[in-house]
Amino acid sequence: MKKHTNFPMFTYGTLMVGERNHTEVLLQNMVGYKKAEIQGQLFYYEEKDFPALTVGTETIEGQLFYFDNLDAVIPFTHQLEGFIAPHHQDNMYNFEVAEVETEDGEVVKAFVYRINPHLLTSQGDKFSLIEAHSWKTFKNRKG
Repeated sequence: MKKHTNFPMFTYGTLMVGERNHTEVLLQNMVGYKKAEIQGQLFYYEEKDFPALTVGTETIEGQLFYFDNLDAVIPFTHQLEGFIAPHHQDNMYNFEVAEVETEDGEVVKAFVYRINPHLLTSQGDKFSLIEAHSWKTFKNRKG
């Protein structure tokens, strides 16, 4: 297996603390987290009940996870996010590096899962814009 640079991971949806996919794999390997923001656009993927981040100019809320062993986490998150390989047309989410700003103003590089643009284009009717720019706020309003 490829060894990954130990960047932190930006999460903005179901992987966040308190959400349904924040499981033992994350808990056992996480050494800390901070509130953080990323530039993008956030959609609701109705078919999967997931948020979907794209490139954009809005400020999207999330959490930055720090791991002591990122390689122990990657197989779990890749499977969950439908990541097959870099630039693979059948990825559900692409695994990328982006700049993230932490709650204390530090700008860092972090891994992030962004929705495959091909999926957004081909299934556009299954996506709706999350105007709150926050999965937790959207989910609370949705009920």
